[in-house]
Amino acid sequence: MTELRVALALVDVAMGAACSPSARGVERPVPEWVGPLRSVIAREEFESADDELARRATDPADEYFAACLRAELHVKRADYDAAAAELRRALEREPTDAPRAWRAWLRYELGYLSFQYVGTPQQALELYGAALALDPRHYKALQHRGHVHAGLSAWEQAAADWRRALECWADGVESAERERTAQALAGLLREHGSEREAATLEQAERERLARPAQRD
Repeated sequence: MTELRVALALVDVAMGAACSPSARGVERPVPEWVGPLRSVIAREEFESADDELARRATDPADEYFAACLRAELHVKRADYDAAAAELRRALEREPTDAPRAWRAWLRYELGYLSFQYVGTPQQALELYGAALALDPRHYKALQHRGHVHAGLSAWEQAAADWRRALECWADGVESAERERTAQALAGLLREHGSEREAATLEQAERERLARPAQRD
């Protein structure tokens, strides 16, 4: 599932800011084996991933991260019930020093699974809200919470979430998803009589796309 791969990849990006000691105190470091194992899962080398996760599950210090990656592996196998169950177990046993970015991701991903496959819109809203309490700039949680609100005909809340998601969305990251979110927001605004704001949004997005890509 692209959503899970992207969300988990964003953990690395967020670690520097959201997981700094000044943000929450000393936090548990992400084990060195996590990155290589995520690559194994991404390549769908399921047997190797199963073996490595079984080995890591024997160490209590590794179990939280292993549970999160077991969830990713279940998603790759399209076993969404098992993925959600794994994330719930991780949430129940979450260490107090777990990195904030991982805590936010866990709640976001469980919210996504709850809305799409195994739960209810209300459960998804609660979980997205919990993710945003940990990371108010979590654009994926804002984007998908907007979809939940739209599905419940709560258009003002949906519009607010999508506006905020676009504000938090970094240039060059998931450009197609950003474009779809901007289009959804513009359509929603027009549907409810806000033609001027919709047109302004579309113009701003065109100007953003026309800007040269920033170079390091």
